[in-house]
Amino acid sequence: MPSIYRRMFPALFVSILFVSIFAVNLSRCYMDDAYIGFRGVRNFIDGKGLRVNTGEGVEAFTNTAWPLFVALTAGPLSIPVTAKILGFGFLVLVFLLLPLVIDRLSAEGDEEFSGGIWFWVLILLAVSPSLVYFSLCGMETAPAALTLLVFVLFAHRGGGLVGGAAAAAAFAFRPDTITLVPVLILIDLFSAGTLLPASSAEPSLKARIGDIWRCRGRMILTLAVCLIIITGIRYGYYGSLLPNTFNSKPSNPILLAVNGVKLALGEQTNLPFYLGGPLGFGFLLIGLAELAIGRGETGRRVLAVILAGLFFCLYSLRDWTMMARYFAHYLPLAMLGLALAMEKLGRISESLARGKRGFFQTLIAGSAFFWVCTTIVFGNFMQWERHLGSSAAAKYPGYVLNCSSLEPVARQIGVDFRDSGFTIACRRLGVLSYFSGLSVLDYAFGLPHRDVALKVRKKGKAIDDPADPLLEEIWRSRSPALLLEDGFEMRKILKAQGKSTDETAGEWASITLHGIEYTHIRSSAISADEKWILYGDARAHAFLATPAKTVRSTKSSE
Repeated sequence: MPSIYRRMFPALFVSILFVSIFAVNLSRCYMDDAYIGFRGVRNFIDGKGLRVNTGEGVEAFTNTAWPLFVALTAGPLSIPVTAKILGFGFLVLVFLLLPLVIDRLSAEGDEEFSGGIWFWVLILLAVSPSLVYFSLCGMETAPAALTLLVFVLFAHRGGGLVGGAAAAAAFAFRPDTITLVPVLILIDLFSAGTLLPASSAEPSLKARIGDIWRCRGRMILTLAVCLIIITGIRYGYYGSLLPNTFNSKPSNPILLAVNGVKLALGEQTNLPFYLGGPLGFGFLLIGLAELAIGRGETGRRVLAVILAGLFFCLYSLRDWTMMARYFAHYLPLAMLGLALAMEKLGRISESLARGKRGFFQTLIAGSAFFWVCTTIVFGNFMQWERHLGSSAAAKYPGYVLNCSSLEPVARQIGVDFRDSGFTIACRRLGVLSYFSGLSVLDYAFGLPHRDVALKVRKKGKAIDDPADPLLEEIWRSRSPALLLEDGFEMRKILKAQGKSTDETAGEWASITLHGIEYTHIRSSAISADEKWILYGDARAHAFLATPAKTVRSTKSSE
């Protein structure tokens, strides 16, 4: 056993204990997006293909390797439980591999790490809302983080084959990691001086590039071959070179600039709060500089992962969860960069005190060090309560982050409209499609529909209004018999059509969407403050009125 494990055993024990406690407490928690993959897994197991709507051969998820892995390992347990157990196992492996990365960084640097800092790295990760929750609620976060750790540990001279394969695996779980190897090569070029003016004493540009190719060539070739294979399989199976979400969640260079400003101001929700703002981002920059200059090959690999994650979060639209989900799989290695900055700050504080440079200098350095630790510790617990606490579940997006309250409503819709062959329009795709068994028209993002996703790309953002003229042809062709909406969204639709409703009496006015009239069927409570409103056209009401449907549960009806 490496000596690093003996030194870090207390931190490993406590962090895995925390993760285990969270796993028990979150045993019934899944987010709506996870059920999108689960629906694909169910269809795959049933021989209907790895897709959400069986009639549409569209890749509705970006994390295709994850539902495929769940499908191949599914046994007697349910699909959601299988995914949760796998997520927990992968997360534990992440914590077990992190000490090896820490050991490498320490060995390749000029100074040994102090044990206290790295103890807190593991503890802080164990209570990180984005890393822990998304790993345990059915998402691909933990296996994606694990592939990045493998990339860091093996993407070095002599390990190019494993490094390239790990980068390809990361791409299969999270396509945003496609920038990982290009960023690493840019770091190599910068480190070799090819992006800086060369002096006459230095090797030629051709010689530098040749040296980098000898170091990274096998990794680049392995990654290229794997990407060709993955893309070929994707195109053959789905008829597309990229997942459908590249159309349904478009971005642009202007958004990149705007998000960069938000990061500097501390208002970038795609990243953890402690990495934003002048102070937090300043600490991260110190850590990045330390990785680039003083931590050798391992430092450059960790730096590449962090920069790839930062780029993706700044390039992307704000995630609807309002949490750092997009950065969660990068977070374990990003915390190492932040820890390096704290380590540096601790040394400065110690040096000032030892050198008697003055009380105020020592106080400033020590206070900044204390601020970082306390802010992350207390801030993480505040984030848990803000996004995932009992009060958060009463409103959006809390009841979608933990969609346990949506499950009984979706199940009842499945019971009422079993074997109807109807399509239901809704912006909440996952839990509804999984438990109702109906084909879902996701008009907001078009995740399982190529034509809707192209409309979203044309609009430049999600389609919030089902009456949007962009949807007219699509709506008529699919002719959804049912419409399910959050109460606050339904009020917007009614207001746009000049309609009103008497909610106290449970009466909702009829609406017309693209020539089809929908009337209220029932309202179902999904939280203390919100309801799901179910509308149906004449076909839906007629189906409910058939003799076979006269006896059904009305627990969720008003």
